[in-house]
Amino acid sequence: MPSDTHQWNILIEDIITCEDYTNQTECENAGCYWYDNSCHTDPMPVPDAIGYINFVDSVFFTGPLAPGQQQIGNCFYGNSGTEPGEIYFFLFEYPNTTQENMIFSQATYMVANQENQMLMYATIPDNPGGTYPVGVKVWGEAENEPMWGTTGTYIWGGGQTRIIA
Repeated sequence: MPSDTHQWNILIEDIITCEDYTNQTECENAGCYWYDNSCHTDPMPVPDAIGYINFVDSVFFTGPLAPGQQQIGNCFYGNSGTEPGEIYFFLFEYPNTTQENMIFSQATYMVANQENQMLMYATIPDNPGGTYPVGVKVWGEAENEPMWGTTGTYIWGGGQTRIIA
């Protein structure tokens, strides 16, 4: 009777992945990407957080307001990018002048299409009958800080809050 015995030769290989490399030279020599102090199969993601101001829902008060600490607006802003990242919110007094002064700033980590609300406060100067110019800039980590005088959904500048006489 014939034998049903077969002989198999099996070769077992270790499969090395990018994540197995522990130093930058070996990682990059293997065609992998080194960042965050470890080796990765995929390149480092490019931040795509894009800031915007929602002008439909935001309210910027024009006064008249009394001197002293006052709420000057209610700003809705968000990330219109496709990736999460930092969104920067800056409030200035006397924007685009030699007296320009940043009075509030905040960086918020936001997922794509997330929106936040910012109640804005400032100290209105004691200048009855005058105006108090304020401005807001919003931008994402994938962008440069916008310049005053540019148009878009990331800047509101030159607002003139009237001061009670």
